[in-house]
Amino acid sequence: MKGYWKRPDATAEVFTEDGWFRTGDQADLSDAGRIRIKGRIKEIIVTSTGEKIPPTDMELAIQTDPLFEQVMVVGEARPFITALAVVNEAEWEKFAKEFNVDPSDDRMLMRRDIRMAALKRLKKAASRFPQYGIPRNIRLLKEHWTVDNGCLTVTMKLRRPIIREKLRAEIDELYTVPQNNV
Repeated sequence: MKGYWKRPDATAEVFTEDGWFRTGDQADLSDAGRIRIKGRIKEIIVTSTGEKIPPTDMELAIQTDPLFEQVMVVGEARPFITALAVVNEAEWEKFAKEFNVDPSDDRMLMRRDIRMAALKRLKKAASRFPQYGIPRNIRLLKEHWTVDNGCLTVTMKLRRPIIREKLRAEIDELYTVPQNNV
């Protein structure tokens, strides 16, 4: 596009001086000249210590562990990164049996030894990331994020503000419940 119809001020806001359209995407340019979209600039988490963490790659890495079906890392204006993780039902049952607990008992999701074991698995999956960006605490969840409950877009992207609002108490708890350096 050349610009907005009869709106030169709006056009000037969205184009760089050399004619590039500002999409809001964060990208890398390879040596071969290929563009790789890494995520949205507005999704980048800035901790209270000033560290900047793009969440998408971290979340995808954590989801390589079969226990974690959906993951969202949080930490905007907080001292460190934490994670909300929806567990895979079949894997959760196996995981709970390792601790001799009833997998249908939702209280077990925040039991300290279970949470620490899940955090250890998360850290292993995210080991290639900088230490400051790896979550230090985790909240295990059973309810999936879906389009129907408003937590996913129709293209299956996380609706981060909605999830943060729905799980505000759980997120706050991640910053008050003691963590271990697993």
